[in-house]
Amino acid sequence: MALPPAEKKEPMEAQIKSVDMTEDMQQEAIALAIEAMEKFRDIAQYIKKEFDSRKGASWHCVVGRNFGSFVTHETKHFIYFYLGHCAILLFKTQTRVDPVPEVISTEFSSQLEGYEHVRAYCYNCQHWNGHCITRWPFFTVCFIPLIPLAMHKYKEVQCYTCRFTQDLRDRPDITPDTRPPAGMQYGIQPPPGAQGGWQQQPPLQPPPQAQGGLGYK
Repeated sequence: MALPPAEKKEPMEAQIKSVDMTEDMQQEAIALAIEAMEKFRDIAQYIKKEFDSRKGASWHCVVGRNFGSFVTHETKHFIYFYLGHCAILLFKTQTRVDPVPEVISTEFSSQLEGYEHVRAYCYNCQHWNGHCITRWPFFTVCFIPLIPLAMHKYKEVQCYTCRFTQDLRDRPDITPDTRPPAGMQYGIQPPPGAQGGWQQQPPLQPPPQAQGGLGYK
């Protein structure tokens, strides 16, 4: 006995109520909704999962009856449509991160004018490698200096060996003519035996302290 022919279902037609996405994405959303209905799947979960996979997170889908949707801004990723008696709302959300200007403090430093050739004694590492510099900190936004953080430049002596830094006012022994004593090398001294064999090295002598605030020459 022949079975009666199966009743052919009429294809469901979507009624788009509101949309802000490309035509291709609209058709894709409708096709996924129809597929979910025909296979008795969780429509909202199925559409969200597929759009997250194909378009990137994070998509949200709401499915139900008798609810409306009103969007007051452009999203470029939004559709609200009916499929039969079922209302479907699909949209994408993303965290908006406004660019924050980078606020940092920058220091401008240079050799102190008139003291470019100074090599002063360092009381920290005991080397004659102190250089006279000026330093001026600035408040900067996006690497653009805006506000100086000091009313004047700092004048300092910095050892290029150990980076020990002192205010130049605390070193009255330093003048534009300050140099290492005769026979004393600049910078880091070689360790004993570096020239072959052990050699007794004379101790480094600090410069005489200035008396009465007068500079040592």
